[in-house]
Amino acid sequence: MELKEAIAKRRSIRQYEDTKIKKEVIEEILNQAILAPSGHNRQPWYFVVVDNCEKKEAIAKIILEKNLEFGEKTASAIEQCSHLVVIYNRYEKSEGEHALFDVESIGACMQNICLSATSLELGSLCIGYICNIEKEVNEILKVNKKMMVAIALGYPSEKRNPRPRLSLEEVSQWQ
Repeated sequence: MELKEAIAKRRSIRQYEDTKIKKEVIEEILNQAILAPSGHNRQPWYFVVVDNCEKKEAIAKIILEKNLEFGEKTASAIEQCSHLVVIYNRYEKSEGEHALFDVESIGACMQNICLSATSLELGSLCIGYICNIEKEVNEILKVNKKMMVAIALGYPSEKRNPRPRLSLEEVSQWQ
């Protein structure tokens, strides 16, 4: 699939088939992720790949208990997905300009994951507010790093239509 097509087809998928993605495919996606632009070449990303059903269920349960926004749909997606990729900042402290660069870099990395998954006919769902339960998730995963986002990956069992977008004229100006 061409990049232009992957960008146009990417959707937030919340329902997945009960089919595991092969480890080699996940590694291919992550190898594409680490090619993202990175401020000062810090490459701040650190991935924890979760395919253990009990751990995914425990994370989903916490989301339901905390009554997070879109909790039921997100918890269900986490339980159904083949893999949950939790992205951390590998640096203990991001200060000054590095704090902004690290967030931007991880955002670019996240986009690469979603586009790479789409190009492989996989679905993805970015879960930013998982950071609201960072402490609990870190305990489950036995990680002591700053959580940035999680991305559910799997074979989609739903077809999503494009969501409305603002026009280029509404979001840009030429000078």
